[in-house]
Amino acid sequence: KMASFSDRVLSVPGKEFWFKNDENRTRLIDKLKELLDTILILLNILFLAVYQLIYQSNMATPVMKIPQDMLISAFIITPFLGILLTITVTVFRLYKHK
Repeated sequence: KMASFSDRVLSVPGKEFWFKNDENRTRLIDKLKELLDTILILLNILFLAVYQLIYQSNMATPVMKIPQDMLISAFIITPFLGILLTITVTVFRLYKHK
């Protein structure tokens, strides 16, 4: 459950539009929840990849070994870029209603 914030605390593009009525405010909160959910999922993937990389580096013979190039490109760089893309797309969608 997302904590409730006053309109004064939230700073978003097109603030006048989003806080004009309760329906728009609810849509904004839903968009922000979706943004947060996506970022947290991608961040978990990133942390798991870092954990796996540390594990593989410290074990003489790891039980499960993922090639380091694939681990870095697919599970570290891609989630990070996904987070940046998600934030960018959300901000542009918020501007669209300005």
